[in-house]
Amino acid sequence: MMIAIVTVLAANLVTPVADDIPKFDIAATCRAAQASAARAIRDNMEACANDERTARDSLAKEWGQFSAANRRSCTELSTSSTEPSYVELITCLEMTRDAKQVPADDATEQKR
Repeated sequence: MMIAIVTVLAANLVTPVADDIPKFDIAATCRAAQASAARAIRDNMEACANDERTARDSLAKEWGQFSAANRRSCTELSTSSTEPSYVELITCLEMTRDAKQVPADDATEQKR
């Protein structure tokens, strides 16, 4: 009986898979990038914001095409830095997806 109660309680603690695109603060992401970047990049805050919005729009179209496990792991990765980034998130998702499409022979050949 006690095991059944613990199992039910533990099941409620499991974090559901992110079904929606995470919400990031683009301005904060770009400010963080600006603070750590070279002067040429620091002067172009609008380009950063445009890149983030473009990545967010792409994610909105493609989100369901990525596996739940990849969405979860890439979201965790992209939110582990100072400020989360849609560019980083979509790059992770695309690279993970594309890596699975490399034939085994190609992967072995690349290791040589």
